[in-house]
Amino acid sequence: RWQELTKNKAQKVFDEIHQRLEKFCDDMRNELEQCSFLVDNILVKEGNPSQEILMLTEQEDYDVVVMGTHGAGFLADAMMGSTARRVVRRCQLPVMVIRLPK
Repeated sequence: RWQELTKNKAQKVFDEIHQRLEKFCDDMRNELEQCSFLVDNILVKEGNPSQEILMLTEQEDYDVVVMGTHGAGFLADAMMGSTARRVVRRCQLPVMVIRLPK
């Protein structure tokens, strides 16, 4: 029973994240009409973020990785976040890192 409850709760969280990302994409598409904002697919995964991103880039046919970063941690303003840093260092594709607002 506990596993069933945990699985249901996790699915609700994934669904909520997916809905919020869809809303964000729709809002950006409406706000930036002059810019083509196309989204083919939204993936919500569980696991180590940098490993999941790197695994996807090896399995799928992507051209570039685009990441936002908050730069959490010591010297946050001077450095990108640890996930972005790991992806930039290990990814075989070009990686664009965008500093997100606070």
